[in-house]
Amino acid sequence: MQISISNPMVREAVFLAYKGICFYTGRPIKREEMVIDHLHPVSKGGEDSFHNYVLTFQDFNLGKSNKTDSDLIPRLQYAIETVYAPRAIKIYKKLKKLRKSKPSRKPNNLTHIKRLDLFWADDGAIEVLTSSKLVTNENIYEILKSLDRFLEIARRDDSDFCFDVWLTSEFGKQLRGIWYQVAGKYFRLVRKTKYYDSNSPDKWAWVYFSQEYLNFLEWIEEESQYLESLWENEDETEHKKLINEFCLKYPPPEKYKDQILN
Repeated sequence: MQISISNPMVREAVFLAYKGICFYTGRPIKREEMVIDHLHPVSKGGEDSFHNYVLTFQDFNLGKSNKTDSDLIPRLQYAIETVYAPRAIKIYKKLKKLRKSKPSRKPNNLTHIKRLDLFWADDGAIEVLTSSKLVTNENIYEILKSLDRFLEIARRDDSDFCFDVWLTSEFGKQLRGIWYQVAGKYFRLVRKTKYYDSNSPDKWAWVYFSQEYLNFLEWIEEESQYLESLWENEDETEHKKLINEFCLKYPPPEKYKDQILN
């Protein structure tokens, strides 16, 4: 993959892939201090590629210049090829997707049920909606709780559906009628239910989750791991600053539109 270190998305992908740590010294780096170094110097045939980029400090990069160590380079290259380059490529592709999507229109038959807070952003929230009169403020908690159990079964099997679920006709309609809205993006949680015996829709069934919902949950899990370190900071001002920086680096799911609807 040929890319340029002057591209802001490339720089961000490298910074995140190395988790803000200098590849050569292991010291943490601030964005304003970072330099992307070519492991194999361009002057000696090195290319502009994530497989040849490493994160370091400007002073270290200037000192290294175009020097190479024939014994050390292969060992460093192995780490880049197997860990950092794949991670940077994945992040870069996500950042590129961020530019390409548009808000979706709200389906006409949806009504608001409740809001769920997104804990990493002060103004972030998921709006829970429904297209079914069978879903209400009184029963939505139990429905979502059951949905979590079904989701756990699906994930255990590494699948987008779960089976051997006892499903009444009414409960099936409730599941299919739940939607999420995350800042302009609307998607169902369950795309369909299918009964073992189509003539008796009150027995064992399959529950199929929408890919949009699974992508949304994956995003939350990936980025929440990063947040764990933020809660260790007890200074309120600094904590607020770190949260804001996090939301810039990892846009909340409503901005990660291609991750939600691709």
